Amino acid sequence: MSPPATRLFFALWPAPDVAQEIDAGWTAPAHAHCGGRRMRPDTLHLTLAFLGNVDPDQVAPLKTIARALPVPPGTIRLERYGRFDRPGVVWTGPAEADAALLALHAALWQALAPLGYAPTESTYRPHVTLLRNTRTEPPDAPAPLVWHYDRCVLVRSDPGGQARYHVIAHSGG
Repeated sequence: MSPPATRLFFALWPAPDVAQEIDAGWTAPAHAHCGGRRMRPDTLHLTLAFLGNVDPDQVAPLKTIARALPVPPGTIRLERYGRFDRPGVVWTGPAEADAALLALHAALWQALAPLGYAPTESTYRPHVTLLRNTRTEPPDAPAPLVWHYDRCVLVRSDPGGQARYHVIAHSGG
């Protein structure tokens, strides 16, 4: 019997101080308005590529891609709330993705293509999930928050009720 598949994704991960700012400035007001289950500050991230369940023999090549991916410094301006009806996810993100973020997203998928990965057909909507299991639309957005990034990470997501994420590789290392 082969080892179980591992659930992986590539993301931009904020520094702890930025994650705390997102939590206090964006998650807290949304939670006060919408209820639901808050994402812990240490789990906040912006997904670049969700791979889903990955065979164990693909993990090493994916780590190599993560370490080799050039990530020019950039910024994300969190300036609006949004909501996905299923499963009641409230998120924050930019009003429009800037060219540098879209280029990083495209470069990552290009690097993943030789391993057989391809982006979904839907339009990429960069966002940070703040709440799950909400039933109402989010409130008006607070003051924008600018997040500076300079690396991406490969993350393992462990199954269970609460999000449990583990960074297993990062760009530049």
